[in-house]
Amino acid sequence: MEETTNVSTEQTTEKTFTQEEVNKLVGDARKQGRESAEKKFEGWMSPDDYQKAIAETQTQADTSAKTLSELEEKLKASEAKSKALELDQIKTRVALSHGLKLESTKFLSGETEEEITKSAEEFISCANIIRTAPPAATEPADGSSGAAASLRAMAHQISLNNKE
Repeated sequence: MEETTNVSTEQTTEKTFTQEEVNKLVGDARKQGRESAEKKFEGWMSPDDYQKAIAETQTQADTSAKTLSELEEKLKASEAKSKALELDQIKTRVALSHGLKLESTKFLSGETEEEITKSAEEFISCANIIRTAPPAATEPADGSSGAAASLRAMAHQISLNNKE
């Protein structure tokens, strides 16, 4: 018996690529790599976009800080004006309740109603001394000296005011 062996010979042939085919293969590989990277980093910012976003955010922060500073200045001015108006209102109320003319409010001082009331009472006390002092050039009806009588009357008024 004869044995027959079939030996097959495979022929390997190498394929040669033209430059155009190589360029196409490299281009496709690059495109596939870029698309893969884009999918992986989708939603992320580029460094340039990041720098622009930082600059815009800083500009907005600076503008906000400037606006805040301006608003704080306006608030301080409004609060000072409000306080001055409130003090004027208290002075007017105290002056009227003590029988003083409205013009006398400029002589009243203090930051609270109690302080202003005390100032009004002191003002009235001083005004009473001035109003009750007798004229120096007049002679009293009882025949005593004008200067001595004036001094006695003033001393009497001062002692009355000190008792209050």
